[in-house]
Amino acid sequence: FSAFCVYLLGLWLLSLMMFMSILFDSAAGVTVGTGAVFFVSYMLSMVPDLQKYLPTKLMEASVLLSGTGVAKDFYLALGVAGVLSVVQLAGAIVLFNRKKLY
Repeated sequence: FSAFCVYLLGLWLLSLMMFMSILFDSAAGVTVGTGAVFFVSYMLSMVPDLQKYLPTKLMEASVLLSGTGVAKDFYLALGVAGVLSVVQLAGAIVLFNRKKLY
């Protein structure tokens, strides 16, 4: 389960990169945009009430391996990361179909 949490975090980041690549034309824009969203999510995770909802919570999944954590603490973050991944991929597909290719 711990590996799945980290895997879904990676999928969220990949879908975010795909979405950003539709919005920006340069690799630098994609990198900065993805980094900015991840940074904001990471900073918001320092607020205890928001932490359980943010995908960056999934980075802490290693506590499951040591037995100090409980899997149910990650369910909300898994759900949010999954929904965000689907929304970002759907948005990327819709925007790509409307984008003029040169």
